[in-house]
Amino acid sequence: MKALIAGLLDLSSVDYPKRPAAVIFTPQCNYNCAFCQNWQILETKPEYEKDLDEVLKFIDKASPTIEAVKVTGGEPTLYPEFLKEVSGYSHKKGLLFGFDTNGFLYKVIRELAAYSDLISLDLKACPNSPKIIEKVIGLPGKGRQAAENTMKTLEDLLSNDEIYLDLRTTIVPTLNDKIAELQGIGEILNSLNYEARAARSSASYTLQEFVPEHARDESMRKILSPSPADLVKLADASRLEHVYIKHRDVGFMVRKDELWELTSRVT
Repeated sequence: MKALIAGLLDLSSVDYPKRPAAVIFTPQCNYNCAFCQNWQILETKPEYEKDLDEVLKFIDKASPTIEAVKVTGGEPTLYPEFLKEVSGYSHKKGLLFGFDTNGFLYKVIRELAAYSDLISLDLKACPNSPKIIEKVIGLPGKGRQAAENTMKTLEDLLSNDEIYLDLRTTIVPTLNDKIAELQGIGEILNSLNYEARAARSSASYTLQEFVPEHARDESMRKILSPSPADLVKLADASRLEHVYIKHRDVGFMVRKDELWELTSRVT
């Protein structure tokens, strides 16, 4: 079996919650986000084509120092059979398996949930805001479909107690940083019993910093990154108890109830 692999990272502490993980990067994406942080790997290149055995050997080599394997991108769900193969081998090695997704291919994600210990779902904006989602994903005319598909994915995964659901929103000033957006997300997550899942440590919701210098479009590189205080304000707007922050100044997945002390030191 051949696979398209844009990169391999043998150890990460910020891709799989509370677990050291090896990370596999796949190219291509079905969205066109101007703020994309991994845009340099999206275009397929001849050198990306690898034998599956090469990827499995990479997992073998990394296995003594990791507890999980994570596939990110790009959009990994464009390669469902590859994800199944990596999942099966990871479990054979006694490792957890997870992948990132934008939630659009909800039927594929529904099938892959049976192979996964964790799914990281990127909530681009509130699913009740198709016009904002359309701007965020950069696909004119696709906002409503993206919103509906994301909602189907969210409903499926929050009703599935067998996986850890790692929800994230990258806060991009001028695009999805309005109080109303986080209020809407909070209302939806409350309606789907997110808090109960989070209290059982089987789900989390993280607001993460947009890093302008990593953005695909030059116009996005002129936008100021949100501060920890900005993220705290939006976390409060969600009215959710279980909210985390990922920011260079405070760390990875810092609990909301720890944020006030941290942000008072860095703002």
